[in-house]
Amino acid sequence: MKKTTKSRRSVPVIRRACLGALAALAAIGAATGCAREERRTASYPLVIRVESQPGQPVPGASVSFQGRSVGRTDDAGTVTLSVRGAEGEHVTIGIRCPEGFVATGKAADVVLHALEDPTRKPEYDVECRPLRRTIVVVVRADRGPNLPVMYLGREVARTDDSGAAHALLDVPASEDVEISLSTVDAANQRLRPQNPSMKFFASDPSDLKVFSVPFQVEPEARLYRSERRLPIRIN
Repeated sequence: MKKTTKSRRSVPVIRRACLGALAALAAIGAATGCAREERRTASYPLVIRVESQPGQPVPGASVSFQGRSVGRTDDAGTVTLSVRGAEGEHVTIGIRCPEGFVATGKAADVVLHALEDPTRKPEYDVECRPLRRTIVVVVRADRGPNLPVMYLGREVARTDDSGAAHALLDVPASEDVEISLSTVDAANQRLRPQNPSMKFFASDPSDLKVFSVPFQVEPEARLYRSERRLPIRIN
């Protein structure tokens, strides 16, 4: 029986083939890595818009990316920046509200993508809620002239002869507000209802509140005095 033997020359050939295959795979991996690197370093422009309730721009808000400040919002409440990353990647944009405001969230979650129109930029809205608000209260008190408008125990306005008044209140944005019309004076004891009030939330979007009270005036009580009649003598 004839014994089969392997050629010594076949070993280096196989080794060279393996090395060539490994080199090819390394080249493919390097090319893929370069493509990924190129995709990661793409620049994506975007706009951050910071607003307060009810939709007012907030200038001076600080915007940061990866712990580094990248700008502040202008008078329109916006800042334009460019972020490097991959298409579809989620990145975090930090927002620090200016004094007198508090952020409703810690940061803005941004998805990097390019729009079909190169002249446009993706916009992301962030809210900075004001700590205090200015509210205008309009009072309409029918049949209620010269009545004090009360807030937190102090007079902030007084109705005129027609029962109209208005007050400008600086109130905490996170609290309820209650105003009332005082009818404690003796001249107003017959007005109904007595000491009417109105509550509203300072966080409501509207800056104008209307307090309308249609007073009724009770008729003045009359005292009737009966006359004592003497008995009639019959003859």
